[in-house]
Amino acid sequence: MSGLRVVPAFRHGRERLYVCREDGSTLAWYDRETGRVNLLGEDSRDAVLHALKPFLTGPVTVGPPPVP
Repeated sequence: MSGLRVVPAFRHGRERLYVCREDGSTLAWYDRETGRVNLLGEDSRDAVLHALKPFLTGPVTVGPPPVP
């Protein structure tokens, strides 16, 4: 999967990096404070981690978003 963009945002008091497709739809986001990559679909896992690679520091948890 190519053409992914990493977009920084500050939402809900947290700094996040959103991984988006070319059409602007979100595939995942990385919460820097918790060190967690929240995937909206497992099929894009490798592409999302490749796009976020320059921004990841240390170990991260990868999985679906937590249920409120």
